[in-house]
Order: sequence, then C-alpha cells, then structure tokens
Amino acid sequence: GFDPPVQCKVPRMAMPRMLATAPASRVGGAACSEWRARGFCVAVLFGACRRRPCLALGGRRLQLHLGAGAGVGATWGRRRRGAARARGVCTVRMAQDAEQSAATVARATAPELEVINLVVLASAVFMAIWVLAVPGSWWVGSSPEHDAWARGVYEEYASFFAPSSIVFKYNVLGQLVGWTHALPGVVWCMLAPLQLNPQVRQAAGGALHRVLGRAMLAAATVVMLGYAIIDTNNLYADAVDFAGHGGGLADAADALNASQLGQLLPPFNLGGVRVVALWFVLTGVQAWLSAGQAPKDASAHREWALRHVASGVWVAAQRPLFAAVRLAQGLFLTGGVAVAPETMADAFYYSAYFVTALYIGVAEWAIRQDARPK
Repeated sequence: GFDPPVQCKVPRMAMPRMLATAPASRVGGAACSEWRARGFCVAVLFGACRRRPCLALGGRRLQLHLGAGAGVGATWGRRRRGAARARGVCTVRMAQDAEQSAATVARATAPELEVINLVVLASAVFMAIWVLAVPGSWWVGSSPEHDAWARGVYEEYASFFAPSSIVFKYNVLGQLVGWTHALPGVVWCMLAPLQLNPQVRQAAGGALHRVLGRAMLAAATVVMLGYAIIDTNNLYADAVDFAGHGGGLADAADALNASQLGQLLPPFNLGGVRVVALWFVLTGVQAWLSAGQAPKDASAHREWALRHVASGVWVAAQRPLFAAVRLAQGLFLTGGVAVAPETMADAFYYSAYFVTALYIGVAEWAIRQDARPK
C-alpha cells in the first residue's frame, strides 16, 4: 500500500540511533522506509502498534493506517516526534508531497490555463452585472412597479434583440426563480475563478480552497433546484419568447421526430438542455468525490472541477454572442425577417450550441494538455 519510497539521506544528528539512509534498511530490528515531504525526510519503523495516529507534517497529513501485524514509530525532519504503538501492519500514505505541490502550481500557471482562468473571471463578472444590475434578472418579480419600469426600459432600448419576455417571463412565479437560480448562479460564477486560481488553492494549506469548493457546490445545488422549477413550468425561450420556434436545426429535428418516430424523443432543445444540466450535476458530484477520496487524486479532482466550471459558465458567453449575432442579422437581413421569431430563435439557440460546445471542448483539450508528459 505504499507510494514508491524516495531515497534521502538523514543527518545522524537528526535521527539518533536510527542511522537510516535508504528504504527498507534495518534499524534496531525494525524495517525503515523513508519518504520525502516538503524537503523533510520521514523514517517509518514497523513494530507493534496500538492506535492509528495521523501526524501533521509541513501542512500535510501523514496517515498511518492499521492492519494486522507488529509496531510503528515515526521520525521526520531534524527532530524525532515520537512513536505510536498498536496491533497491525501500518501502511503510510501522504496526501501530497512537495514535488506534487510544485507540479500542481506549474500546471496551473501554464499559458493555456492562465487564458482559461481569465475567460472564467470575465464570464463571472459579466454574469454578476447581468443578474444584479443590467438587466437585473434577480430583481424580476420583486415588485410589479419594478417589473413595469424595467420592462419599459427594455422595450425602448433593447426590444430588437428579443421580446421583453426573455427577461421577464419568470415573474409569473414572483421572485422564486431569482432566489433559486439567478442569485446562486452568480455566487457559483464568482467562486469559479477563485477555485481555478493557483494562489487561492494553496492559501492556508488548501483550507480556503476546500471551504470555497463546498460553498460552490452548495450554490450549484440551489441552481439546479431553480432549473427544476424552470423546467417544471416550461419557462423555456422557444416556448415563451419565440412563438414555439427553437431555431432551424431544432425545428427540423422535431419535425423528423414527429413524422418518423411518433415523438418518441423529447423536443430537440429540451433534450439538449437537460443533457447539459445532467452533465453539470455529474461533474459537480465527481469533483466532490475526487476531492474526498483517500488517497487524494489531485489530478482527477482538477479535471472534474474544470469540466464542472465549463458545463456552467458557458451561459455567460451565450448572452453577448447572441447580441452580436442579432446585430449581424439586423445588418444583413432585410424587411421584417430580422425581427421574426424564427430569426431570433436561430440567433439564440445557435449561440447556445456554439458556446456550449466551445467551453466543454476547451476544457477537455486543457485536461489532455495537462496530462501530457512535461
């Protein structure tokens, strides 16, 4: 049950009567294995043990897991810290050593990951503005006066992009969607760049990263509760905002589903958004499980965390891309075509398809880049 031991020489003054300089050497009739952690050498002796100690070492944890056998004493650094005795064969696992920590920081500061971190940060800032300020989707349903005023402003300055219902349709449920989907979504988005930041991950020995990670997953749980409310009430853009149109691709797929499959499959866009929602949940669960498993697999946790971020933060990029596509449609389409519901639906859903595939695809590319031998 050991990781490969690392050769290290321990000064005689550091380990009196334990002049061990190599793994599996014999000291006082006990087998000695040495392990390197944060520049210190750790010597573990096997003997009769009585309980399972967990020794702090340079901010890391050295866990002694008991089985069935003889004893253990532990000495590390320049000073002997003591020994514990119990019945069992003890196996030693280190959650993380100095080399792994340095490699993690090096990977996190790779150019491609720095770009990803900046994109996630920009997306988080955009979502905070969108939800809390302009157009302020969290405030929708807070009061009839607010909604009347905000709807009037929208229809005067932004009605070309989409009907005002694209923002205000949720007020049929009061502010419920704002509290259960929009606001926790902002919390989740703002925590995402912090969790990807290597300095934050190393702060306080990783304790801050763990606390923020739990908060982020708690926010994700509430976000999905809000999504379930939206789904149950069918408050989707194609159903409410675009007169039943889900874009050319979805309309064609739904027609084929109706004519050839008797509507065996769900509507194209509905099925797609549910798959993305399921992926969001699955990646969040995997990120949580990989963080808590023992021994901890930092690489697996990092991969699932990046997938989880990509599966949710794409929403922030879809809004400005949709606006850009609508402006392009206004420039190149004539007559009333540019403001037809079908045209708006094309811009909305094709933007969503593109950024979803882009964000998830870039996350997978970054994971594979990270896995390449350095």
